[in-house]
Formats: sequence, structure tokens, C-alpha cells
Amino acid sequence: MADTGRIREFWAQWEHEPNPTQEFIRFRTRMIETAQVIWDDYFKHYEERRKTFALFSGTTCSPNPTFYQSGLYDLLEAAKTDFEVCSAIQHVLWTVEREVPYKLDDCCSRLQGVFELSPTIMARLARHGGTATLFPSGARLLDQDVVEKNLVWLARYPHARQPTVRRRADVTCCTEKREKSGEAER
Repeated sequence: MADTGRIREFWAQWEHEPNPTQEFIRFRTRMIETAQVIWDDYFKHYEERRKTFALFSGTTCSPNPTFYQSGLYDLLEAAKTDFEVCSAIQHVLWTVEREVPYKLDDCCSRLQGVFELSPTIMARLARHGGTATLFPSGARLLDQDVVEKNLVWLARYPHARQPTVRRRADVTCCTEKREKSGEAER
């Protein structure tokens, strides 16, 4: 499957500069399609979940349970910015966290696919325990999470750098020996 790296590589091969407006429209369309699948799986047949979504999103709970009659569709269709799309999806995440937490992984996996196919969109999905939050790319909290995970990993392997240090010492030692033997030959 295509992902951010492959898409960027393809663009580079064609020397293509993506149009931000077109890329936003593609992102919103991808998100609408994915949101419809999530809605149909987790909301359509469950009035309480639809009511919870309406409460979180500040939209009305339609008596018609179909996606295209939902407040979620209205929010996504009207969205003009990355934030507005992400805000609508964050309401979905909060609803899933509260109403069907055992489906949060599946929901996040589907949404992550949209972000992978939308490399110009500066937003990312981050999981922490039983929660999922959308962040702007480069957000301080997300950076802290990434750095903290790496530091925790590195702390488990305190000697990970030693081979590199030893190799440098060996190279230095060998270089000094060569220089000395070169002087002796002269």
C-alpha cells in the first residue's frame, strides 16, 4: 500500500509540487469516506453513541441514522481547514473512547491510513493508553512523546554507543600506528 514516503518519492520523481488546496480536498474526501465506514460500523445502529457524538460535537442528533444525515457528515462537508476536519474526527475519537473503547484501535488504524495517504496535511494521530488525540505535526506534546519513548528505549541499552566509541578509538589507534610506521620508513 502507498504511504507518506512512497507518495513523496513519487512526487519527487515527477518533480511535482503538491497544490495545498487540492491536497486538502483529497484529505477531506478520504476522511469523509473513512468516517462513513466508522459511522456505519459503530454509530448507525446505536442511538446512544449518536447522541454522545452529538453532545461532544455540538451537532444535533438526527433521527435518521445514516452517515449522510449525520452531524459528522455535515461537519466534514463544511470543513474548510485541516483543523475543522481534525476537530470533527476528534469528536469521533472521544465518542469511541467513551462508548466503545474496545474498538478504538480499529478506529485509529483506519484514520491513520488517511494521514499516511495525506503527507501534506500537518496533523498526526497519537495514542496514549486508552485515548487518541489528533495533534498538529511538530506539536510540543507529540514531540515530547516521541523523544520520551526514545529516551526510555536508550535507557534500557546503556552500552549501545560503546561499539561506536571503541571503533573510533581503534581507528585513531591504527591511524597513529600508520603515521609512526610511515615516519620510521622515511
